[in-house]
Amino acid sequence: MTTMDGWNFDQPTEAEMLKALADALGGPEYARAVLDTVCRKIGQSRPVTSPGDMIRVAEALLEFADMLRVTARSVKIRAVTYRALEGVLPPR
Repeated sequence: MTTMDGWNFDQPTEAEMLKALADALGGPEYARAVLDTVCRKIGQSRPVTSPGDMIRVAEALLEFADMLRVTARSVKIRAVTYRALEGVLPPR
């Protein structure tokens, strides 16, 4: 583990990122799948080692999560609307 001279601050690692993703997503297989997808999308080789690359991947993960959130909300709105209309409108 790389630590900055004069500081007790370790360089972030891909393993730490995968652990955090696994905790958030419910397992290591989901973490690996998301990280693989995001790295492929931005052309990032693995393992992610430099702080600059870690920042690029983190930004891509934020964008990926935003796209998932928007898509999920859209699907939910359509399903809720359909369910609500299903019992109200007569069939055509």
